Amino acid sequence: MKDKIIISFIMSMVLAFTVITTPAVSAKEAAKAYYVQVEGTVNMQYAYKVLELINKYREDHGCDAIIMNEFLLDSAVQRAAELSVSFDHTRPDGSSCFTSCDLMYAENIAAGQLTPKEVVKAWKKSKPHRANILKKGYQSCGIGCFKNNGVYYWVQDFGISNADEFIDEENRTQRFSIKVKNKLKYKLSVGKKLTMKEGATKKINIFRVSSDNAYFNSKLLSASGKWKSSNKKVATINRYGKLTAKKKGTATITCTMGGVEKSFKVTVKKADQKK
Repeated sequence: MKDKIIISFIMSMVLAFTVITTPAVSAKEAAKAYYVQVEGTVNMQYAYKVLELINKYREDHGCDAIIMNEFLLDSAVQRAAELSVSFDHTRPDGSSCFTSCDLMYAENIAAGQLTPKEVVKAWKKSKPHRANILKKGYQSCGIGCFKNNGVYYWVQDFGISNADEFIDEENRTQRFSIKVKNKLKYKLSVGKKLTMKEGATKKINIFRVSSDNAYFNSKLLSASGKWKSSNKKVATINRYGKLTAKKKGTATITCTMGGVEKSFKVTVKKADQKK
């Protein structure tokens, strides 16, 4: 079995350290899992800038440069997207971060920093993160930078492989389907009541509610939930959260995600009716 090295994390300007000992997810537990979808910007240019900065730091401390490995890069991008759902070294499905790639020996994570310079500076100030960056045995890494709802999530996955260097510096919008074990706290983009006129439409969004800081509330795609209208003659809602007002009356719209229900009442008025 691989000798798994220190794993550590940093959130905004608050530092913390943890060692992962989470067991594998059992078949019974896996059966309770569900999937949520997130979409955001994968900033490859920022990822390679982070690599440049940490290699300069390694050089200053007598360490050889490390290269971007394709498999570790894929892992880091996936993990960065997962951080927007659950900021932890334990993955949203309950498994260890190491299950994302067999080549991974250590992981640094962060959230909230706006630039590569900021996140590298924060990691350098933290002893366990700095130890990972300056580990002489590491020869490769994967770096993920994922932006969701205005927040950047950062990941460094380190490895000992010296495989060929991989280069992909093109930013892209990417969608991820993420397996989740536990119930997520979330809210809808509307309050308890909504008034609409016949024929009007409105997109209802889902936001994961962070227990750490409201700033880190990430946006989930509306298809992550199951939607239902109590009166389809009055209002309908499709799987993508598009609400359509049909005719005068009231209806209750319910979203169910991971066994948690959220609902609101919609009142539809005639198109020429004043409030």
